[in-house]
Amino acid sequence: MRERYGYPYYSVSRRDLVRLISSAAKARPGIAIEVGVDVSALETTPSSVKICANGRQFIGRWLVGADGSNSWVRKSLFADKPSPAPRFEAWRTLVPSDRVLAGDCEDLCTQLWLGPHAHVVHYSIAGGSSINVVAVLKRSSPQLEQGNRTRERTELLERLSGWHKSVRQLLASIPDHEVEVWPLIHRHPPRCWNQGRTILIGDACSTILPFFAQGAAKAIEDAASLARCVEQSDHPEPAFRKFQSMRASRVRQFGRQARLLAIAYHAGPPVAWFRDLGSACMARRVADWTFAHDAPSGQSVPLDQTETQTG
Repeated sequence: MRERYGYPYYSVSRRDLVRLISSAAKARPGIAIEVGVDVSALETTPSSVKICANGRQFIGRWLVGADGSNSWVRKSLFADKPSPAPRFEAWRTLVPSDRVLAGDCEDLCTQLWLGPHAHVVHYSIAGGSSINVVAVLKRSSPQLEQGNRTRERTELLERLSGWHKSVRQLLASIPDHEVEVWPLIHRHPPRCWNQGRTILIGDACSTILPFFAQGAAKAIEDAASLARCVEQSDHPEPAFRKFQSMRASRVRQFGRQARLLAIAYHAGPPVAWFRDLGSACMARRVADWTFAHDAPSGQSVPLDQTETQTG
């Protein structure tokens, strides 16, 4: 990574990432973070945006809807069609590294295991003290609503019977015998991402399946691009239009890549044989498109001009 793109590759838990971002935000003047706030109304005027929450009013020059795949802001602005019924579910858990026997998962680096109708990815976080494990399978329970539910790890082991012993040993090490199960949805972006002084970014704008593993990165790219557009304009609506023109093609490609990888990852023979033969070439092309991109400018960085940076 460092040699090709000029910066290292880190794996980090979302909780720690949120802490880093919130700490940086709190250190900047003019930023206040309110928690436990339920927004109940939104009103836009020619010069401001007002929201009502918990009996209080907040007024600003514009509003950025970055409130996730079940975005209240999006629902309040657009009469969207319902999301397609989830086809996949993700079993997510953390395993303490010391529960995994030495050698069972090699060096516990980021690893991806593929099989018919399922895949498993795991990587170490928190300084190597924990292993984040995600198993994505075809959805088995139509009654499972959006949000987390818990299921027994024995069910997961049964559904992955016959998989490599390293995977099964890792899954057998799950503490407390239970795993959180999340239905996975995808949502295309609306035709226009803003309405007046309100703009959607991240999963609120476009929710992608996690096969591409770039959902959080896409949201961070959105934020960096939007900041650049707002800095260069005195009025929000021209800035928002420029932002959408910069990001629309890449956001659509994120979604396409995720859907294609869903087919490739869960394929069985003979498709899986061709996938495996071309996996190294495919991985390099996808990595170049993903990592050699400068979000604020919206341009790809020529790899032969990438400067090595410390990180």
